[in-house]
Parts: sequence; structure tokens; C-alpha cells
Amino acid sequence: VTDEGAFSWSTGDQVWLQTTNGSVVGTLSSGAGSSRASFSTGTFIGELTGKAVYPYNSDHSISGDELSFVLPASYDLGSNLTNTNAAMYGVDVDGTIRFNHLGGVMRFVFKNVPAGTDKFRLTLDKKISGVFTADLSESFPIIETSAASPDSDKTVTLKFDALQSVSDICLYVPLPVGIYETIGLELWAGDKSLWSYSNTVTNKIDRK
Repeated sequence: VTDEGAFSWSTGDQVWLQTTNGSVVGTLSSGAGSSRASFSTGTFIGELTGKAVYPYNSDHSISGDELSFVLPASYDLGSNLTNTNAAMYGVDVDGTIRFNHLGGVMRFVFKNVPAGTDKFRLTLDKKISGVFTADLSESFPIIETSAASPDSDKTVTLKFDALQSVSDICLYVPLPVGIYETIGLELWAGDKSLWSYSNTVTNKIDRK
């Protein structure tokens, strides 16, 4: 996702597709690196409704005009550190599913990160993982943060392939819309904490 909100698909991307009998996963078949792509599905019962969610999670659901969207507490990026996993909802427009952002993304740039680093953890003062709801009757549905209990809902962890050498890295965390008043950052190599930072500072996350 660019600073202007433009999105490009990546190899391996998967979308959640609603069907008249539940849901099915769609896997990118062409269009990596572009904002327009094609997806393939396995066999399923029923028909597609033209409603879709990215990224795929089997626990997403739609009931009437309410979307229940799951933001995981942990992501495994593998070697693709630039994957934003930006939350999006799509509907059929003239035979093509058109996606719009449900929330925002926070970007972190780290310089001279030690070899062996394989995990980043973000902690904020409100809910950033778990189940969120969006009103699909709105022109641009959003997912919003709220007070969190337990504290584990305030943390998101990004796991990735261990760095082979000292590197500069850029990481992205998808977040619900809201105003956050504190922030905590951590870098890890396995079970070893390499660096941490915390501060009281206001960050506003908007849709897109």
C-alpha cells in the first residue's frame, strides 16, 4: 500500500469469498504486482454472493449488513516483509469485485537491525486484534478500535524469516480506525529481546 492508499496484490494473497452456503477461499492466480488480479477457488456448494474480504480468515462472517472481521494477534510474513495485510472489503461491481480499505496501516522503518531478528511486536492502548464489526450499509465501511480486555487484544506480533545479516527493514501493521495514546515496540531474535521502546504519544489511524 502506498502513502496515497493504492494497493497492489502479491503472490500467495488469499481472499474470503461469501457464498450462499457459507464461504470459500480465493487464491491469487494472476495479477501479482498490480491493483487488478484474478483468483481461483476450489469446489464449493452454492453460489458466490459478490461479497469478499481481504486478507482471508476462516472466522470472517457476514450477517445482513454486518461484517465480523478478524484482525489476528500474529502474522507470519515469511520473506515478504512488505506485505501490509491491509483490511479490505469488496463488493461486485459489473462483474468485478472492487475492494476498499476498512482501516489503516502503521508503518515502521528500522535501521541496522541485527542478524537473527525474526519478530516484531506492537502494543497500543486500545484493541488492535480480535473481532471487529463494520456496517456494510455505509458507503465506506470501517472497523474501529475500542477499549480492550484482555491486554492481549492490544498487541500484534509480526513473525518473519530470520535476517541473515544486519539490515534496514520496513514493516506494516494493519489497524482499526481510532486514536491511540501510547505505543510500545519490540524486536526479538527467537526468545531473546533485542530492543524495546515505549512512549506516551498520540497516533491517529484513519481509513486508508
